[in-house]
This record gives sequence, structure tokens and C-alpha cells, in this order.
Amino acid sequence: MTATKPGVGLDADVLDMTLAAIDEFADRHLTTELVLRWDHEDECPVDLVHRMCGADLGIHLLFVPERYGGMGAGSLDVCRVCERMARIDLGVATSVLATALG
Repeated sequence: MTATKPGVGLDADVLDMTLAAIDEFADRHLTTELVLRWDHEDECPVDLVHRMCGADLGIHLLFVPERYGGMGAGSLDVCRVCERMARIDLGVATSVLATALG
């Protein structure tokens, strides 16, 4: 179950595809060497964050209701995505996902 109540949130297949897309993006763009360098230099890869929220991944659509062209994810879906991204790199995950707190 991916949503807190029926009709809210992503179905299991869409959530699985979203998590797989995050993994694929990370495999291509978030190498261990880059992540370690960013952490060491206390650097935020702004252009990468823009790509994650743009056409490359579109992660920002997770928080937008479907009626406005988004994915309409529920709170459990967002938690799963946050967890997956934080496992890859906490700094990048925070940069991408903290914007949704507002």
C-alpha cells in the first residue's frame, strides 16, 4: 500500500517506476567521487538539483496534485522518495526535497 487512503497517492507501479528513475539518475549523475567531493567542499550542485527538478527527472512533480499536472503523491510516497534520495546523498536530497516544505 502506497497511500494512506484509497484514491490518494501513487499506485504501487508508479511508485516503483519513480524509485527506479531516481536510482537510474543517480547511477548516471551522482558518482561516489562527486558526492564525496561535494561533501568535502561543502558544495551544493545547483545545476544537478535543477536537472532533478526539470525534464531529466521531474521530482518536483511528486508534490503537485494531479489536477495541476503533477503526480499527486501521498505522504507515504513522499517519505519513500525522500528515503531513497537520502540513501544516495543526503545533501542533494535535502536540496531537492526541502523546497516542498513550504
